[in-house]
Amino acid sequence: MPRPKIEFRTASKDQYQKFCEQYPDTKISFKTFDKIIRTYNELFRDYILATGEKVKMPWGIGAFSINKKKTLKYFVKNGKKLITLPIDWVKTRAAGKYVYNFNGHTDGYKFRWLWFERDAYFLHSQLWNFIPCRRASRLLASNLKGSESKKYVDMYHEWR
Repeated sequence: MPRPKIEFRTASKDQYQKFCEQYPDTKISFKTFDKIIRTYNELFRDYILATGEKVKMPWGIGAFSINKKKTLKYFVKNGKKLITLPIDWVKTRAAGKYVYNFNGHTDGYKFRWLWFERDAYFLHSQLWNFIPCRRASRLLASNLKGSESKKYVDMYHEWR
């Protein structure tokens, strides 16, 4: 199944042609252009994963980081105490009753990629949404589930 068409991709043929029109003195192939763009994006992603810092992108795009948030175990609705933890369905089916995931390996924290749209300097930035690629999300998960997970749990910050 082909992926859906996206209006803007940094390493597309259209962007390469615009680059060539804008900078006619610079002669590089599409393969080199694509490699430069992808290498920059990978280095940017890996730097945030390794340091946990808030890093600002150029050209007013805003800042990115990894957010750490404590999982709420309960909340009260209409006087009733309800459990908000996610259910581990594999263990639930085996046990015959609900088994909740406490995120014990991360001391009860959830982690996700975060874009600071307030740092962005373009019109209607609050209407945009950032969704990280699967590879970035999987690398974050592997850092948190690995042998050095305690280091990463302490390194990432609670931003909001």
